[in-house]
Amino acid sequence: MPPASYLAREPKRLSDVLRYHQPTYSLDQGTLAANAAALEFATPLALAADGSGQFVPWVPGANDSTGVVVGLSASQTQVKAATQPIAVIARHATVVRNAIEFPAGATAAQISAALAALASHGIIARQGA
Repeated sequence: MPPASYLAREPKRLSDVLRYHQPTYSLDQGTLAANAAALEFATPLALAADGSGQFVPWVPGANDSTGVVVGLSASQTQVKAATQPIAVIARHATVVRNAIEFPAGATAAQISAALAALASHGIIARQGA
């Protein structure tokens, strides 16, 4: 058996997060705003406050559009100075609840609100789905 450190370093895959979806309906292509934080699979996404329609990582407690979860990332990205394309889990999907990459410092109430916002888009988070 390999050392535990090898097992702990295996990267997350979309299949670790997404349990049910309709490929032609559940996923959308979007644009990640320039200089947005790096994304892991299943990072909660919000719309940029500038009204551009671009996605940004969700900011818990924000009083603008960045504080409202509208989907989950279905891509991994790095920080770039320019916008970049991303895949988004936008609707009608089942995801693994504990695989969602909530921001550090998000409170239980904020996470609950984020899960409710996802459910309003038909994205159901189930524990161990």
